[in-house]
Amino acid sequence: RWTWQQQQYQQQQQHLHTSSPQQMLQAGLENPMELFDRSQKAAQRDRAALLRQTLHRPDPLLLHITERLLDRLEDCLSSFPTAVVLGGAGEVVAQGLANGRAGVTRLIHMDSSPAMLQLAKERAAEHAQRHPSGYWPDTSYVLADEE
Repeated sequence: RWTWQQQQYQQQQQHLHTSSPQQMLQAGLENPMELFDRSQKAAQRDRAALLRQTLHRPDPLLLHITERLLDRLEDCLSSFPTAVVLGGAGEVVAQGLANGRAGVTRLIHMDSSPAMLQLAKERAAEHAQRHPSGYWPDTSYVLADEE
């Protein structure tokens, strides 16, 4: 037997799956494909970049996760000459990929925050000055949303 709540839930779910986005907007429901406020997300990423610039020390958790990720990448039998970093860990991943680690020769760093991309560029330049003979993957910086 179905309770009244279960019937209401089923009708609501059926309506959501059979309605077009225009019908949903007219009914007062938001567009189901807009999950995040992009401008708010970019502002949060900009603040995170500012915080990373002022701390001048790497995030230990981010370093640990990056190291584990790169270890797993090296365990793969296939080679991946191009890597894409979605979000703000780009400078840490690029540092981990220095000297040709895991066979990655090209890195694409994509972020929704111009400040985070600028920070990654600055950190790459600092690394190149400290290690002029070291290898750094060819890096492209793309200002875009991950969605």
